Amino acid sequence: MKSPSGELPVLRDARQHVAALYQAHALGLVKLAVLMVGDQSTAEDKDSINVTQETATKFSLKSIGDLKDHAGDMILGAAPEYETRPDGVPGLETKYGVVFGEFRGADISAVIDDLKNNQIDAADLYTTDPAIKANNFVTLEDPENLSAAQNVLPLIKADKSTPAIEEALNAVSAKLTTDVLIDLNTKVAAGTDSATVAKDWLTSQGLI
Repeated sequence: MKSPSGELPVLRDARQHVAALYQAHALGLVKLAVLMVGDQSTAEDKDSINVTQETATKFSLKSIGDLKDHAGDMILGAAPEYETRPDGVPGLETKYGVVFGEFRGADISAVIDDLKNNQIDAADLYTTDPAIKANNFVTLEDPENLSAAQNVLPLIKADKSTPAIEEALNAVSAKLTTDVLIDLNTKVAAGTDSATVAKDWLTSQGLI
């Protein structure tokens, strides 16, 4: 679905995702008859701008907008496509008036190393990346909702769904939070098998 300008909209509220899905169904773009849409969780894995604790303290940084007077002397690191995405470098300027002096595109592992070693000053990382907590990075608040909502939402083929399956999926959504995703990702990053991590969490929550 496109906006009047012809551009695809960036959905910044989780509720808009579900509304857009049903709008697409009404327009014949998707067939919800073959899908069961479950309850969305509060858990999100979305883009975020991060700095080191030292940088945050030095410039009193709490939100992305606080970078406005300093970004011209800073280097931003991110995946290469972030340089041209509407919710990337262009959006930083449009939403916050933040223009970095240099953009450095690289794979995420290199971006993390560069931020940790002060080779860059800020980095775009997913909010559930274990490296944020492990390195005490500071995730800057995004009050203007530059990054789109990316809540975890269960979808299943309707002919495979049953009331019991729907109940189970919605029960997971009710307990899944961003902090939980961070904890689970941290355990997987440390070497624990993902299936084991998932089973242990489901057991701890009384879901199995």
